Amino acid sequence: MQLFKQILVNVALLLWATLTYAAPQKIVSLNLCTDQLLMLLADPNQIASLSKIVDDPNVSFLAKKAAEFRKNRGDAEEIFMNSPDLVVAGVYTEKATVQILQSLGVRVEIFPIEQNFDDIVENIRKMGLLVGHSDRAKRMINDFNIRLEELRSGITERPRAAIYSANGYTTGTDTMSGQILKTAGFQ
Repeated sequence: MQLFKQILVNVALLLWATLTYAAPQKIVSLNLCTDQLLMLLADPNQIASLSKIVDDPNVSFLAKKAAEFRKNRGDAEEIFMNSPDLVVAGVYTEKATVQILQSLGVRVEIFPIEQNFDDIVENIRKMGLLVGHSDRAKRMINDFNIRLEELRSGITERPRAAIYSANGYTTGTDTMSGQILKTAGFQ
């Protein structure tokens, strides 16, 4: 009888561990960047909804691909009613929405803004791990690094460049925009 009880406990622990570490099957994204990472790394059937802005081709590189997915307005009530396994968001996602979802027991993972290429790699790795597709993330990271190296290796001269945005806003060299310019061969 003792051996039978031990076997039952072991089976229960194994089932619990499997469920705990299983990839989420209903993922909601509340941020354009997490929308796009999610579409690139998750299985389509894992995606419950994406943010409504992902359809806009002026800001979304994957606007066409996004057409096949449901969209959300980013309201905590709407998200909670859909019972997601995981919600992915950015640091500037509405704080009240994130706090309400967390207080209701919803798992919310926040992605930081990328300030450099290492941050991009880290966010790809994080999303791959969260959605259960670390293999895809690893391939994406390898491809990213290869393409960056190819770009860097072909530079012979460095013309000057500056980014001038709306209302006279500009960025410095220690920003994502600055890194992109430098990698593309500008100073």
